[in-house]
Amino acid sequence: MSSPQPETSQDAIVRSNQGVAAYQAGRPLEALREFKAALDLDPWFTQALENLRQVDQESGAYRRAIEAYGKALEACPDDVQAITGLAEALTLLGRDGEAEAQLRRALKLAPAFSPARVCLGLLYLRADRREEARAELEYALAQEPDDAEAQLRLGELEYKEGRLDEAIDAFRRATQLDPQRAAAHYRLSFALGDKQLGEEAQQAFERAVALNAGYLAAVPAAKVSPLLHAEAARASAPAPAQAAEAHAGLARAYLAKGMAAESEREFRKALALRPQDAWLSQGLAESLIKQHRYDEAITALRGCGEGLEPSLLLASAHRLKGDFLRARRLLEDLLARYPKAPSALYELGLLQIRMEQYALAVETLQLLAAQRPTHAEAWQKMGVARYLARDWQGAVDCFDRAIQMAARLGRDSETRVYLGQALSELGRYTHALEEAERALKNDPASPMAHNLRGTALKALGRTEEAAEAFKRCLELDGQFAKAANNLGAAYFTLGRREEARRAFETALAIDPGYGTALKNLQALGGAPA
Repeated sequence: MSSPQPETSQDAIVRSNQGVAAYQAGRPLEALREFKAALDLDPWFTQALENLRQVDQESGAYRRAIEAYGKALEACPDDVQAITGLAEALTLLGRDGEAEAQLRRALKLAPAFSPARVCLGLLYLRADRREEARAELEYALAQEPDDAEAQLRLGELEYKEGRLDEAIDAFRRATQLDPQRAAAHYRLSFALGDKQLGEEAQQAFERAVALNAGYLAAVPAAKVSPLLHAEAARASAPAPAQAAEAHAGLARAYLAKGMAAESEREFRKALALRPQDAWLSQGLAESLIKQHRYDEAITALRGCGEGLEPSLLLASAHRLKGDFLRARRLLEDLLARYPKAPSALYELGLLQIRMEQYALAVETLQLLAAQRPTHAEAWQKMGVARYLARDWQGAVDCFDRAIQMAARLGRDSETRVYLGQALSELGRYTHALEEAERALKNDPASPMAHNLRGTALKALGRTEEAAEAFKRCLELDGQFAKAANNLGAAYFTLGRREEARRAFETALAIDPGYGTALKNLQALGGAPA
């Protein structure tokens, strides 16, 4: 049984791993409930779905449900509730085509039957068929405006598409319609947190915990104070096993907030209570990787098995420490066991970029994008590979696609800078300047964005402003040789030859092998290269 991918939302990770623990402890029905809870909270969590199917293959729980619904339908073929229940069980077993057919059958019998509409909307949501999901959920709400389940699922769709205000409205409506629905309060806490409404987010989270204490093990990353979680966990988890879960939950919350050292401390506390727990060792390895302690991470992963998650972490640690051949062997073995696994393809694409195998990286990431067309990070990294391969238009297309797929990437300074640089190479300086301004709005202290802004301004003839942008870049990063050379070129254009000379000398002091700066210094009698 595999553990979840690291990029999955924190709550789904915890619930799915609780399912893994229950399965390993011989409690398959509890494991099924945990995997179902993970899917309710994160419909795109494919690893939880795979785990659920694996447990069902052994326990037969959902298959027995299918048999029961089948017998009920033999007695009453037009029972839309039984048809919908059958479809839900089929969906959970990955038999989406059969499930969709059953739901269409139910809706043919009763077009206004809201549960079938919502179930079909959720099926489309999990398949990332967003337009179809929206159509079904909005139809259900038009028929039953007080359907809390439909409001909750519509909120998840709005949240997935980056429409936070609409998501908050839907989640709030769901909590009003069903105040006891812990998941609605919990999802609301995420959306409120993303809107920087910390106090309201915390109140929503506390309400979710009051309704379902299990959420204590799944703090919304960066939305609720880890100290609140620690205090609540101490109050509710006196037993050693529960204490380990509390430390693990706090460690995950710290890790999601970028507090790797604190995360490491909590994972070590949890491991002191459960030293053989592979999931905790994987978490410790993640925190060590974040601190660039790759050898220690590799050591922590020993004994974690050869599943998808530990193998990915191991490959990532080797890639980041520069052991590319070892990382490649691990990924090749992983893809032999898990053909076309999205997370393995993504990691292989990252490795190929690091190895400067840009064409191969594009091919790998295209395979991933073909499987998951809305995988925004795949399009982003494909854009990086195309940019580094000097395929400027291809890079622009990929970055545009990534930003369309995930609004958060539009707020990512690095993505905007890469896009702007590719636009500059195409001579589209006005658009490049716009991207630089967007990047700086998101990260005012980005040296790369200031350098891009200066490059675009100079190309547009606004040389004084360009010089100021390059100066600001060097204030933020005094080792940015290219910015120093660009500043020299700007000064030369302005006729400030002595300042240009000093700037070129600065660039060469930073990088003695910088040929362009050397040529510029030698050619002060003419235009810099």
